[in-house]
Amino acid sequence: RLSEALAHAFAERARRRAEACNYLITIHAPARDGAATGQALAALGKWLQPLPGTFLLRSGKSLAEVRAALASALPADAQAFVLQARDAQLAGIGLAQDLAETARPVWNAPLS
Repeated sequence: RLSEALAHAFAERARRRAEACNYLITIHAPARDGAATGQALAALGKWLQPLPGTFLLRSGKSLAEVRAALASALPADAQAFVLQARDAQLAGIGLAQDLAETARPVWNAPLS
């Protein structure tokens, strides 16, 4: 019975991973071209800008593909933070440090 339950859980996880992901993206770009950003996001999936410089994206693309598309659409001086919400994966554009490695000590820190 345990093997059946595990098989079902693994199949469900595989099914979810094959679906689209939700992303939270923040962009800081002094000379940002809003049209280019919107075009890049539209090519990736369905998106919404709830606050200036903050975007919600639903896409079937991987984190690496989303990052690459945004990096090519943004100006060279832009900085961006991309969170893939399903698996809590991070990517950055134009940041001095690896975002995933920088965030890990904060996200894994004990609260007390």
